[in-house]
Amino acid sequence: MTQKEFEDRTRRLITAEDYHFVENLYIAAGNMDKDEFCKEMKAMCAYDGANDHIELRQCLKEVGRRVGGMDGKFKVD
Repeated sequence: MTQKEFEDRTRRLITAEDYHFVENLYIAAGNMDKDEFCKEMKAMCAYDGANDHIELRQCLKEVGRRVGGMDGKFKVD
């Protein structure tokens, strides 16, 4: 997924530097499709309404909280 695709799907802007982290999360998400991933990211990510930019630091905290809540529920092969 490109940065533009992410921004179009989430209707939020993100810096190129921050998108690098999002791209790594998307790759780590495995078989999750782009629309589902972007829907989840938009739901988890706070944004600055003044400029529609995603606040990545807060978003990563939320992702960490959700992943921590799933800890132990999945078997890793």
